[in-house]
Amino acid sequence: SGDFIAGQHIPEFSGKYNENILIKKIIAKHYKHRQDLLIPENIICMQEKILDIVHEHTNSTILDEQEFAKQYELWEWRERQAKRVVNGQRNYDFLGLGWELPLWDCEYLNFWRMVPVTQKKKRSL
Repeated sequence: SGDFIAGQHIPEFSGKYNENILIKKIIAKHYKHRQDLLIPENIICMQEKILDIVHEHTNSTILDEQEFAKQYELWEWRERQAKRVVNGQRNYDFLGLGWELPLWDCEYLNFWRMVPVTQKKKRSL
């Protein structure tokens, strides 16, 4: 999770930032493993879900680089990190082992949340 928090998952992009580009970047990275499922009906469903999640947390539809990265990371955090990466720690519960996620400490997350995207891209900070 440390790579995500520090900005490693922010996609490279230059040009006009908008919700369509955001959706395309998310689908290209996170739904590429099942190309057979990337049919128009499914893509429409994915687009709606992505926008629902983003709009739940922000009213912004005009994106600059900072807002684009924020919305991308929001989706990544809610849909991948929490469900796939962090929830994977439940394996330790099954085995009766203790575990911690120090990189998900609130103080640490709040620090990275305030770092400008220019310092997070490619984990440059």
